[in-house]
Amino acid sequence: MMRSLYSGVSGLKAYTTGMDVTGNNISNINTTGFKAGRVTYQDTFNQMLASASGSSGALGGTNPKQVGLGVGVASIDTIFTDGNVQATSANTDLCISKAGFFIVSDGSNQSYTRNGAFQFDTNGNYGVTGTGLKVQGWMADSTGKIDPTGATQDLVVKMGQSMPATATTYVNYGKNLSAASANPTITLSDGKKVTYNSLTTTYAKGDTYTGATIKSLDSASYTLSNGTTVTDASGGLSANAFPTTAVPLTIASGSAGNYTLSDGSTVTGATSGLAVGSTYPDTTGVTFTSATALSNGATVTPVTGITYTNGDSFTAKIKTVNSRTYTLSDGASVTDTTTPATVLAVGATYPLTITGVAQTDVSSTISAYETVKGVEHKIPVTMTKVADNTWTVKSSGKTDTGYDVSGLNYKLVFDTAGKYSTGSTWDATSSSYKTGISAASFTTTQAGTVNMTMDFSAVTQNSGSTEAQVTDQDGNAAGSLTSVSIDVNGYLIGSYDNSKTKKEGQIALAVFNNPAGLTKSGSSLYAESQNSGKSQVTTVGHGGAGTLTPYALEMSNVDLSTEFSNMIVTQRAFQSNSKMITVADEMIETLVNMKR
Repeated sequence: MMRSLYSGVSGLKAYTTGMDVTGNNISNINTTGFKAGRVTYQDTFNQMLASASGSSGALGGTNPKQVGLGVGVASIDTIFTDGNVQATSANTDLCISKAGFFIVSDGSNQSYTRNGAFQFDTNGNYGVTGTGLKVQGWMADSTGKIDPTGATQDLVVKMGQSMPATATTYVNYGKNLSAASANPTITLSDGKKVTYNSLTTTYAKGDTYTGATIKSLDSASYTLSNGTTVTDASGGLSANAFPTTAVPLTIASGSAGNYTLSDGSTVTGATSGLAVGSTYPDTTGVTFTSATALSNGATVTPVTGITYTNGDSFTAKIKTVNSRTYTLSDGASVTDTTTPATVLAVGATYPLTITGVAQTDVSSTISAYETVKGVEHKIPVTMTKVADNTWTVKSSGKTDTGYDVSGLNYKLVFDTAGKYSTGSTWDATSSSYKTGISAASFTTTQAGTVNMTMDFSAVTQNSGSTEAQVTDQDGNAAGSLTSVSIDVNGYLIGSYDNSKTKKEGQIALAVFNNPAGLTKSGSSLYAESQNSGKSQVTTVGHGGAGTLTPYALEMSNVDLSTEFSNMIVTQRAFQSNSKMITVADEMIETLVNMKR
């Protein structure tokens, strides 16, 4: 009878513990990163009244006779399921999802927590709000490298700390150049459009283009100083020679004193003795007798601007030239209206002018920093399609600070699949492109230099829009830290007033083989125990660690509906055990009263 009393008492004790755990869970419903506890129960010692026996002969076996002596708490487990992610406005708040703990330290001992409500103190220490414990991780060295294999340390980032100036050593281009971009063309003064290759020449409106040659030409006509007109197909007469070049007139027909000349004119009263085919006038026998009369009796009009006297000889001179028409090698016809006319022969180059230029240009700017003071120099760059699968990359000539960068002149060639194939650099000595892309450089008045390697291997030429631009480069001006944020990889990213960012450090995470074996030490902290295993320090997403969400905290994983259900079940169990004690007491009282 007394056993039942003690069994009831053990039940009261066990379910009191269960109610304590439920109460603790409910009280921490809003505790950041809190993990709910769970109680499991087990029976205690059993008293053996009779042992089991095996079968023997005609008798079967018997089971043991045992009376239990109550219930006890088997375990109080911590449930490490994820709590909900609660967004915040603090750039230093962090939320772990899945496995992992933040490592915090007081300088001597390390603890572990899921509470990511962190902040920077006045000295730049990244720590736990309310406790002052410092978050552990790895700081970047002077070159910006972080070694996550080394020992963890306090994360310290001070506002206002400086970033030294560094020179630009490389510039990488990426993204796409449209394969649908048209090849370049120029419109000429003869109305034709010509596809050109501008690897070495940049054309502009108004430039002279000498790509077309004269294929054939129509006869030109000349007005002579004697008033006659001569048609000439030789292309060898020009008004430029006026009045020194004579027109070689010949006698086409006629008799003594009356001749018809090769220009169609008629001369009368001339001295006899000239035969058909001879040159008129006969300069050996014809002289001026007056300002308008010749010794052969002919009357002429002298050349304007020249005074003739008796005894001067005379031949007819070219006075004006009518327009000449040329048929060019591009199929166009050009009428030359210059005065005096430009006399060109078949095969000569005709000086056409450019009236328009059409080409695909992509403009961008490189911010380059020099070696001495980190002064910024903006370099204008233009990428131009010059032929199928071929582009040039050139600078317009000067930086915004006035330094010559005209040597920046590259040729990019893509294969038929749109992938970067080869690059070559303009060589001023040989006036040609040579394979291999070298550095673009110039020296400044501050005695600094800019010497950077250009890399276009990540640029593609596919369909779609043209958006090639600088995707990565080094170099910066000096700056001061203005703010710090944490990214999803646990990096502390410093933002500086020179528009640059830098990794200042990285947060360390700890994982355990048995996180439920950790010992709770208050203030949302855990400590290693014999059954949790040693902490395995790693980074976000590695070594079994989960993911990280900045600007967020992990809510408690307590489920109120479960806790209220457990509360009811525990209450009923407690009531049942108390009733058993009452009934057992009544039975004992009845037994005691039997002796009266």
